[in-house]
Amino acid sequence: MAELLDPRTLDDLAHAIADDGLHRHEAQVAAIVASLRAARPVVAAAGRSALLIDIIDRRDAPAVVRERAFGELRVELARPRAVAPRVLGAAA
Repeated sequence: MAELLDPRTLDDLAHAIADDGLHRHEAQVAAIVASLRAARPVVAAAGRSALLIDIIDRRDAPAVVRERAFGELRVELARPRAVAPRVLGAAA
Protein backbone atom coordinates (compact mmCIF):
# COMPACT_ATOMS: atom_id res chain seq x y z
CA MET A 1 0.00 0.00 0.00
CA ALA A 2 2.75 2.47 0.92
CA GLU A 3 4.32 2.39 -2.55
CA LEU A 4 0.94 3.14 -4.15
CA LEU A 5 0.58 6.24 -2.00
CA ASP A 6 4.16 7.42 -2.45
CA PRO A 7 4.07 11.00 -3.77
CA ARG A 8 6.35 10.08 -6.69
CA THR A 9 4.08 7.20 -7.68
CA LEU A 10 1.02 9.47 -7.53
CA ASP A 11 2.86 12.13 -9.51
CA ASP A 12 3.93 9.64 -12.20
CA LEU A 13 0.38 8.34 -12.48
CA ALA A 14 -1.02 11.88 -12.68
CA HIS A 15 1.29 12.60 -15.61
CA ALA A 16 0.35 9.32 -17.29
CA ILE A 17 -3.34 10.16 -16.85
CA ALA A 18 -2.74 13.60 -18.35
CA ASP A 19 -1.00 12.01 -21.35
CA ASP A 20 -3.21 8.96 -21.93
CA GLY A 21 -6.50 9.64 -20.16
CA LEU A 22 -7.78 8.01 -16.99
CA HIS A 23 -9.49 5.15 -18.84
CA ARG A 24 -6.07 3.69 -19.74
CA HIS A 25 -5.05 3.57 -16.06
CA GLU A 26 -8.27 2.36 -14.40
CA ALA A 27 -6.58 -0.60 -12.67
CA GLN A 28 -3.92 1.59 -11.04
CA VAL A 29 -6.47 4.20 -10.05
CA ALA A 30 -8.75 1.53 -8.53
CA ALA A 31 -5.81 0.15 -6.51
CA ILE A 32 -4.98 3.61 -5.19
CA VAL A 33 -8.63 4.29 -4.31
CA ALA A 34 -8.80 0.98 -2.41
CA SER A 35 -5.58 1.80 -0.54
CA LEU A 36 -6.85 5.24 0.39
CA ARG A 37 -10.17 3.87 1.59
CA ALA A 38 -8.24 1.39 3.78
CA ALA A 39 -6.24 4.30 5.20
CA ARG A 40 -9.40 6.19 6.20
CA PRO A 41 -7.90 7.96 9.28
CA VAL A 42 -5.03 9.33 7.19
CA VAL A 43 -7.43 10.42 4.47
CA ALA A 44 -9.73 12.12 6.96
CA ALA A 45 -6.78 14.11 8.28
CA ALA A 46 -6.01 15.33 4.77
CA GLY A 47 -9.04 17.60 4.44
CA ARG A 48 -11.30 17.11 1.43
CA SER A 49 -9.52 13.98 0.22
CA ALA A 50 -12.48 11.71 1.01
CA LEU A 51 -14.69 13.71 -1.35
CA LEU A 52 -12.04 13.60 -4.09
CA ILE A 53 -11.70 9.82 -3.67
CA ASP A 54 -15.46 9.44 -4.09
CA ILE A 55 -15.35 11.47 -7.30
CA ILE A 56 -12.42 9.47 -8.70
CA ASP A 57 -14.20 6.22 -7.86
CA ARG A 58 -17.36 7.17 -9.80
CA ARG A 59 -16.89 5.55 -13.17
CA ASP A 60 -20.09 7.19 -14.42
CA ALA A 61 -18.63 10.67 -13.84
CA PRO A 62 -17.15 12.47 -16.84
CA ALA A 63 -13.49 11.57 -17.38
CA VAL A 64 -12.35 15.18 -17.11
CA VAL A 65 -13.99 15.49 -13.67
CA ARG A 66 -12.31 12.32 -12.42
CA GLU A 67 -8.95 13.37 -13.89
CA ARG A 68 -9.08 16.78 -12.23
CA ALA A 69 -10.09 15.18 -8.93
CA PHE A 70 -7.08 12.86 -9.17
CA GLY A 71 -4.78 15.84 -9.74
CA GLU A 72 -6.30 17.68 -6.79
CA LEU A 73 -6.00 14.59 -4.60
CA ARG A 74 -2.33 14.22 -5.52
CA VAL A 75 -1.71 17.82 -4.46
CA GLU A 76 -3.75 17.43 -1.27
CA LEU A 77 -1.92 14.28 -0.18
CA ALA A 78 1.46 15.90 -0.87
CA ARG A 79 0.77 18.78 1.52
CA PRO A 80 2.50 18.51 4.86
CA ARG A 81 0.05 17.64 7.60
CA ALA A 82 -0.19 19.76 10.69
CA VAL A 83 1.14 17.94 13.71
CA ALA A 84 0.13 18.89 17.21
CA PRO A 85 3.15 20.21 19.10
CA ARG A 86 4.56 17.96 21.80
CA VAL A 87 5.06 19.35 25.26
CA LEU A 88 8.50 18.58 26.62
CA GLY A 89 8.32 16.42 29.68
CA ALA A 90 4.80 15.23 28.95
CA ALA A 91 4.06 11.54 28.97
CA ALA A 92 3.84 10.06 25.49
